[in-house]
Amino acid sequence: MSLSDRFRLSERSIASRGSLRSNRLCPPGLEVLLPLSHVFIKQKSSDHVFTGYETRNKYILKTLEGKKVLWAIESTDECVRCCFTDSTRPFDLHIFNENKRKILKLSLPLSWFEPVTQLYVNCSSISTTIGRIENRTRFFHRPLYVVKDEAGNTAFTIKATSLMQCDEFKVRDAMGTEIGKIGKLWAPNIKESIGDDNIFGVEFPPDLEVKHKAVLLSACLWLDMRYHES
Repeated sequence: MSLSDRFRLSERSIASRGSLRSNRLCPPGLEVLLPLSHVFIKQKSSDHVFTGYETRNKYILKTLEGKKVLWAIESTDECVRCCFTDSTRPFDLHIFNENKRKILKLSLPLSWFEPVTQLYVNCSSISTTIGRIENRTRFFHRPLYVVKDEAGNTAFTIKATSLMQCDEFKVRDAMGTEIGKIGKLWAPNIKESIGDDNIFGVEFPPDLEVKHKAVLLSACLWLDMRYHES
């Protein structure tokens, strides 16, 4: 089945369950996500694009056509980076638009004594947490993440297709219907437009609620940092 056919089936399935929302109340700054069905992440070498941030990681976020639309910058002090491995350390990650305006803040608190590790997604323009991602992975099981909306309801699940090699994750809605994916496995024409075989990305229906797009994009960044840190 072609990519466009899969999207049409996904959109009909979501619409039938009332999961597609109007984007008329899009929070300021998230408009860039409205038309997108894919976002791809490219890790940058260390350079000072934005002053005032001592960072561990920087990322460029691109569209399906290869256009740069967002930038993500980690803000974590050196002590934390020295004391924790890349896959377990707490962090804040700030996402900026092309005007250097911060639109999202991703926060992963220290969770030594918490039963579930959770990434919180805050929309900067409305100073509100619009969702969170919970790591529900169990030993000897495929990595599993649960995406909650701003009301705390389960909106999506994200599950790896392999136990040992976390290169592809299936995204399913609350009814269990596959609506997208996160990973490295893309069609050849996508690799050509982006220009990198190893780039990580997220795919979702183009009409998905913009806040859900922002939270799934945040999940993509977290999974890339957790499993493919360079």
